[in-house]
Amino acid sequence: MAVSSHFTLEHDAILKRFLIPYWIKTATLPQNLIAKQTMSQNKRIEATSIRPDGDRLLYAPLVEMNINKFIKQLKSEEAWEKDKHNTITIYKSDSTTIVLRGMHKKSTRKSGKVNSDATIQVLKGKIKILAGATTIQLKRGQMLGISADTEHSVEAVRDSFYLLTVIGTV
Repeated sequence: MAVSSHFTLEHDAILKRFLIPYWIKTATLPQNLIAKQTMSQNKRIEATSIRPDGDRLLYAPLVEMNINKFIKQLKSEEAWEKDKHNTITIYKSDSTTIVLRGMHKKSTRKSGKVNSDATIQVLKGKIKILAGATTIQLKRGQMLGISADTEHSVEAVRDSFYLLTVIGTV
């Protein structure tokens, strides 16, 4: 059966009235969704005057994180010299955030809670986690899981660096 390559006026009217609007709707919508999906697949943060070496990839199918480089960066920033702590987000997706935090000896992060489960993994130094009447000391190589909505504070026993991983929406 041969297919005709010409349209009659009636076919042309049907094409203009039904098929073209349908094609525009269906062809445009996925393009918009693809653009949004691409943006969420590769998240970057750019350098700022406060963090001139801050340009980094936060989210992609694979994100390599050089922890030692980030620690050196935090130590080199003015915030480390002036404040009791310095923090940098090194990974962020819709469901997980990883933050590297450095704290000076005897500094404290005020009591707070996160709406999601979290972990704290000490990379250098020693910290105390206070949760109600419970105090837990963690040193390099140790990790603690904290369930959602658990009130806690962090105190640095000595200069320390740790990873805070929040799982779920923040």
